Amino acid sequence: MASLRQSILRLQNTLLWRCEDERIYAAVRIGFALVAFANLILLWPDRLVFLSNRGLVDQGVTMAHHPWIYLSVFQWIENPAGVTSFLIFSGFSMLLLALGILPRTAALVVFLWHLSFVARAPVVVTGWDQVLQAFSFLVLISPMGRAWSLVSCWRPMVVAMVPRYGLTLMRLQVAVIYLQTVLLKLGSPYWRNGEFMTYYLLSHNSRRPGNWVLPYEGPLGLVTFVALLAECAIPFLLFAGRTRFWGFLLGFLLHGGISLVSRNLEMFFATMLMTYLAFLRDGDVEKIGQWFRSKPVPE
Repeated sequence: MASLRQSILRLQNTLLWRCEDERIYAAVRIGFALVAFANLILLWPDRLVFLSNRGLVDQGVTMAHHPWIYLSVFQWIENPAGVTSFLIFSGFSMLLLALGILPRTAALVVFLWHLSFVARAPVVVTGWDQVLQAFSFLVLISPMGRAWSLVSCWRPMVVAMVPRYGLTLMRLQVAVIYLQTVLLKLGSPYWRNGEFMTYYLLSHNSRRPGNWVLPYEGPLGLVTFVALLAECAIPFLLFAGRTRFWGFLLGFLLHGGISLVSRNLEMFFATMLMTYLAFLRDGDVEKIGQWFRSKPVPE
């Protein structure tokens, strides 16, 4: 019994309390804040349609879909001026988070924004909105550090080693996203029989829908199965130190390919690539810096 307890404590220490380079957290913080800001800019023109009391869905209807608890600042901020002001405040907080200025407070505001938006406008919430919502909470509870912040630009600081629990939770979240996606897709007969990509490229979701797809039904069936295998393999590749590069590359090709053939999914591409920053390891920052420094400067 004592040996089992010791094993559990060692595993807990390995997963949660072993220290890693704080610059990995900084990379996630900056990447997350910039993607969240870009997503807010994308939403800006339709903010009143989605979030105000003059919008698409009445708040009472939205609250009825949350029988247990409805968490949204838009429960109190309903008028157009209030909605606009809160979006400006949230966007400003995202920029502060990227710069590392009052990062914990800024992260709290950004988390409240994602929590409120997802609760208030479920009709228009996308997959990447939900990923950003999850990461907004994980960034909030993670060590912030001072690396790569505005303060560190004029006050040089020694890079600190901080507990890895936040990175572990982020990595597990990414694995859950991919594996849950695979399980959901396996429930569809069109994914199981390989017809999904053919129907997808014929639909309005495709950049170039049309009958040109029909002669390629066979190859597209193969693409359907390859996409499923890729989504299943990516989290395992990312977790293993020797295969992380191949996980990054496979994820880039998968989501880049999805963006190329789909309408308006560039933000999904950027969001998923942002999550890969959590899989950086000690020494990666130096290696990347050395690679850039080794490049000749054009004259």
